[in-house]
Amino acid sequence: MKPKNCHGSALVFALIVLLVLSSVGFLVLEATARKYHNVAQATGWQESLMLAESGIDLGMAELRKTISSSVSAPWQKPVWTTGTAAGTPFFSGTMEMLTAGVKVGTVQVYIDAPPTLVDSGSHQYYRVRATGTQFIGGPARSTGESADTALRMISLHANRFTHQAISTPQASRTIEVIAKPENFISSNGSPIGAFAILAASSITMVGNALVDSYDSTNPAESDSNGQYAASKSGTNGNVYTNGAVMNLNGNAIINGSIGLNGGDPNTTGNATVTGQVDPHSYTVIAPVSAPGWIGTPDQNVGMINATTTIATSATGVKHINASGISLSGKSNLHITGTNVKTYVEIYVNGNISEAGQGQIIVDPNVIVTIWVTGNVTLTGQGLVNNSGSYNRPGNFTINGIQPQNGNPPTYNLAGNGELSAVVNAPSANITLTGGGTSGAFYGSIIGNTVTLSGGANLHYDESLGNGAATSKTSQPTDYVICSWFEDTLFNCDQ
Repeated sequence: MKPKNCHGSALVFALIVLLVLSSVGFLVLEATARKYHNVAQATGWQESLMLAESGIDLGMAELRKTISSSVSAPWQKPVWTTGTAAGTPFFSGTMEMLTAGVKVGTVQVYIDAPPTLVDSGSHQYYRVRATGTQFIGGPARSTGESADTALRMISLHANRFTHQAISTPQASRTIEVIAKPENFISSNGSPIGAFAILAASSITMVGNALVDSYDSTNPAESDSNGQYAASKSGTNGNVYTNGAVMNLNGNAIINGSIGLNGGDPNTTGNATVTGQVDPHSYTVIAPVSAPGWIGTPDQNVGMINATTTIATSATGVKHINASGISLSGKSNLHITGTNVKTYVEIYVNGNISEAGQGQIIVDPNVIVTIWVTGNVTLTGQGLVNNSGSYNRPGNFTINGIQPQNGNPPTYNLAGNGELSAVVNAPSANITLTGGGTSGAFYGSIIGNTVTLSGGANLHYDESLGNGAATSKTSQPTDYVICSWFEDTLFNCDQ
């Protein structure tokens, strides 16, 4: 009997095994490729968000260039273009992302200033929108679960926002933020409203001196007219010095935090600090110089020593030169306004003195900024700052100019009257003395040395720190993001 030939059967078996292995290999390869493609799309989806975030950073950097003269000018071509849409200025920029010289994505940024984004202090907020687009390699097809692909909203054949045809699959995501102006400075660069008290050298509080806070724009932290109410007082009356000396004696109370530059406060008696103590604090305080317009004022009034009226104009800032202000008896300085916000800037080349029943009266909607070269003494009936329905300290600013002879001027703020203002005098030695039954200070103080004695009360208006200082010469020193969200409807391509 002949033996059977098994070679044919073995060949058939080998072919069957090869076919099965090839099929398995193909299925594995297809699954791996699909999974790889799915990972690539998921990665592209995440990287497009990172690109959008980088676009927001680029937009914020350009905004910050608008408030600093030490960097390059903002909105430079060819990256940025400017224009106007519906009467609102906008800035648009496009940047390409390259890897080994190959474009792998784009960032588009659109910045505008909607008229609805203006706060009560007339400060403009900006809207910054950025779209990051990441190109995705591989075929233009969906991978994985259809719901997963729909969630990521990958553009395969057409841009999902503009509906224009595309040659490479891509993922696009858009972020919108609101940029808020912060840390306002005067035209000479000194910080306004960041603290209840900021001293270059030292701070002393004795007797029943009190520092606390309120918010003239928040009904929960003030009365119905935005006035200070003791029952609603806050604990943000922060007191800081760039020196190492802070003396708190007697029954002095600081309802807020304190800061010193290399030291601890000297506390005796029942003196109290309710907030934190920062022993390593320092804040840059720029000296105050005279405004640039003093050579070409709108009016020279000389010495103001009798009842005087200064009328503001609705068409611009009114500039006044005076050789001094001295009010006594029943004389007053009355600064009148209109039914719209008006501005007046007064340069006093001398001293300011107010005693007896003398007053400085400011009408509603008037923003007053005074520069003074000499001493300031307000011991009379104080300042009647009729800023709308309440006294808004940010509407009245006293800037103490740095003396050329190096001798610090003195500021004595006392008496029965109320003073609602921002005092920005980094070179002056300032004293607040409680007087009578109704004397109080509302606002913020910057000085060389600051002393509170007797029953002196300083009520810090927190709205100053929120940009409520309304002097037309005030400018922000920074923009911060106060709102962030991902916009699934808007795209900077649109």
